Amino acid sequence: MIFSKLNNEIAQAFSKAWAELENPKHNTTVKVNTKSGGSYTFEYTDLGGIFDEAKRVFKENEISIMQNASTREINGNLMISVETMLLHSSGQWIKSDPLQMPCSTNMQDMGGQ
Repeated sequence: MIFSKLNNEIAQAFSKAWAELENPKHNTTVKVNTKSGGSYTFEYTDLGGIFDEAKRVFKENEISIMQNASTREINGNLMISVETMLLHSSGQWIKSDPLQMPCSTNMQDMGGQ
Protein backbone atom coordinates (compact mmCIF):
# COMPACT_ATOMS: atom_id res chain seq x y z
CA MET A 1 0.00 0.00 0.00
CA ILE A 2 1.08 3.51 -0.72
CA PHE A 3 0.13 6.39 1.59
CA SER A 4 0.01 10.14 1.11
CA LYS A 5 2.82 12.02 2.86
CA LEU A 6 0.47 12.85 5.73
CA ASN A 7 -2.00 10.11 6.69
CA ASN A 8 -3.14 10.81 10.24
CA GLU A 9 -6.65 11.93 9.26
CA ILE A 10 -7.38 9.16 6.75
CA ALA A 11 -5.96 6.57 9.13
CA GLN A 12 -8.28 7.74 11.90
CA ALA A 13 -11.30 7.94 9.57
CA PHE A 14 -10.62 4.50 8.07
CA SER A 15 -10.17 2.95 11.51
CA LYS A 16 -13.49 4.45 12.64
CA ALA A 17 -15.23 3.35 9.44
CA TRP A 18 -13.93 -0.20 9.79
CA ALA A 19 -15.34 -0.39 13.32
CA GLU A 20 -18.75 0.82 12.10
CA LEU A 21 -19.11 -1.57 9.14
CA GLU A 22 -21.64 -4.33 9.70
CA ASN A 23 -22.18 -7.51 7.71
CA PRO A 24 -25.03 -6.68 5.35
CA LYS A 25 -28.16 -8.81 5.50
CA HIS A 26 -28.55 -11.43 2.77
CA ASN A 27 -30.85 -10.09 0.10
CA THR A 28 -30.67 -12.73 -2.65
CA THR A 29 -31.48 -16.44 -2.85
CA VAL A 30 -30.16 -18.73 -5.55
CA LYS A 31 -31.11 -22.29 -6.47
CA VAL A 32 -28.30 -24.51 -7.71
CA ASN A 33 -29.03 -27.68 -9.71
CA THR A 34 -26.41 -30.38 -9.20
CA LYS A 35 -25.10 -32.78 -11.85
CA SER A 36 -26.72 -35.68 -9.98
CA GLY A 37 -30.18 -34.16 -10.43
CA GLY A 38 -30.55 -32.72 -6.94
CA SER A 39 -30.61 -29.09 -5.97
CA TYR A 40 -29.94 -26.79 -3.08
CA THR A 41 -30.51 -23.12 -2.31
CA PHE A 42 -28.45 -20.57 -0.46
CA GLU A 43 -28.70 -16.91 0.42
CA TYR A 44 -26.08 -14.25 -0.08
CA THR A 45 -25.64 -10.49 -0.22
CA ASP A 46 -25.37 -9.14 -3.76
CA LEU A 47 -22.86 -6.46 -4.72
CA GLY A 48 -25.49 -3.72 -4.37
CA GLY A 49 -26.15 -4.76 -0.77
CA ILE A 50 -22.44 -4.67 0.02
CA PHE A 51 -22.08 -1.24 -1.60
CA ASP A 52 -25.07 0.11 0.34
CA GLU A 53 -23.39 -0.75 3.65
CA ALA A 54 -19.96 0.51 2.61
CA LYS A 55 -21.32 3.78 1.15
CA ARG A 56 -23.24 4.53 4.35
CA VAL A 57 -20.19 4.15 6.57
CA PHE A 58 -17.67 5.72 4.21
CA LYS A 59 -19.93 8.76 3.68
CA GLU A 60 -20.19 9.31 7.45
CA ASN A 61 -16.38 9.21 7.70
CA GLU A 62 -15.76 11.34 4.58
CA ILE A 63 -14.01 8.58 2.63
CA SER A 64 -14.52 7.90 -1.06
CA ILE A 65 -13.20 5.14 -3.29
CA MET A 66 -11.71 5.44 -6.77
CA GLN A 67 -10.53 2.67 -9.05
CA ASN A 68 -8.49 2.83 -12.21
CA ALA A 69 -8.42 -0.11 -14.61
CA SER A 70 -6.03 -0.41 -17.50
CA THR A 71 -4.31 -2.98 -19.67
CA ARG A 72 -0.54 -3.26 -19.76
CA GLU A 73 1.96 -5.48 -21.45
CA ILE A 74 4.19 -7.13 -18.85
CA ASN A 75 6.92 -9.52 -19.97
CA GLY A 76 5.16 -9.98 -23.30
CA ASN A 77 1.77 -10.79 -21.71
CA LEU A 78 -1.27 -8.52 -21.87
CA MET A 79 -2.43 -7.91 -18.30
CA ILE A 80 -5.41 -6.17 -16.73
CA SER A 81 -4.32 -3.89 -13.93
CA VAL A 82 -6.63 -2.37 -11.27
CA GLU A 83 -5.56 0.16 -8.65
CA THR A 84 -7.83 1.19 -5.78
CA MET A 85 -7.52 4.47 -3.90
CA LEU A 86 -9.27 5.56 -0.72
CA LEU A 87 -9.58 9.34 -0.54
CA HIS A 88 -10.36 11.38 2.58
CA SER A 89 -11.95 14.84 2.59
CA SER A 90 -8.68 16.16 4.07
CA GLY A 91 -6.90 15.32 0.81
CA GLN A 92 -5.02 12.39 2.36
CA TRP A 93 -5.17 9.03 0.58
CA ILE A 94 -4.25 5.33 0.61
CA LYS A 95 -3.58 3.51 -2.67
CA SER A 96 -3.25 -0.20 -3.35
CA ASP A 97 -0.49 -1.78 -5.34
CA PRO A 98 -1.96 -2.81 -8.71
CA LEU A 99 -3.97 -6.04 -8.82
CA GLN A 100 -2.93 -7.71 -12.06
CA MET A 101 -4.24 -10.70 -14.01
CA PRO A 102 -3.86 -12.00 -17.56
CA CYS A 103 -6.36 -10.60 -20.08
CA SER A 104 -8.93 -12.96 -21.51
CA THR A 105 -12.00 -12.58 -23.70
CA ASN A 106 -13.78 -15.00 -21.35
CA MET A 107 -14.97 -13.27 -18.15
CA GLN A 108 -15.28 -16.61 -16.35
CA ASP A 109 -11.62 -17.33 -17.04
CA MET A 110 -10.63 -14.00 -15.52
CA GLY A 111 -12.89 -14.54 -12.50
CA GLY A 112 -11.18 -17.86 -11.84
CA GLN A 113 -7.72 -16.27 -11.59
